[in-house]
Amino acid sequence: MTVNEAIYSVRKGIKQFSDDTSITNRSIIFEIDLGRAEYYDAIANSNRLKNIPEQAKQTICLVLEEITNAQCGCTTTDCTILRSVKQVPKVLSSKPRIASAEFDSVSFNSVSWDRFIYSGHSRYNKDAVFSSLRSDDYVYIKSKNPLHKAMDCIYLTGIFAQPNDASEFQNEDGTSCYDKSTSEYPMDMAGFSKVKEMVIKKFLRDLRVPEDVINNAHDDTQGEARRKN
Repeated sequence: MTVNEAIYSVRKGIKQFSDDTSITNRSIIFEIDLGRAEYYDAIANSNRLKNIPEQAKQTICLVLEEITNAQCGCTTTDCTILRSVKQVPKVLSSKPRIASAEFDSVSFNSVSWDRFIYSGHSRYNKDAVFSSLRSDDYVYIKSKNPLHKAMDCIYLTGIFAQPNDASEFQNEDGTSCYDKSTSEYPMDMAGFSKVKEMVIKKFLRDLRVPEDVINNAHDDTQGEARRKN
């Protein structure tokens, strides 16, 4: 299901098939995005993370640049510190997954920022690669592993509050990480059905149309007009 298909599904429910009406495509996708964010945020906050489907997640490619210890505030001085060039779009409550784009052998230890600052001192994790999504919305990577220095980019997978934010990022082959015209809208169908119903009811209230138009094929608005006459 693409964005356009999701919009049409809502338009079909409210019987407003034209973008020339007061209900624009932009307002429809805004409400769908808002409902999607609230839906998945509620699931994440209820500690039922396993119930969040993979269809809800998006993956973006983050280009990295080397920074100094002073820029990150880390205490380790003998490791390379990389940071994403761009900030990560707002991620909902579930923890994002970070993976190497180039070296399958490199696995990341995703840690909190407090742990990240002091990590890497132990002789047992000298080859470990640590990653952290800081409150400034940049991803930081550090390690003494020589492969770490060769990484130009990483992939971050998560549930973004605004799916279209992923379109600002490109894969290694130059293609967009998200194209709203062709990419699948990041939501499972069961979840979308619930959000769609809420969005339709919201617009029906705005239009003051009887709500049972959702559940049948009759033109209830005309019936209402006949009853008033």
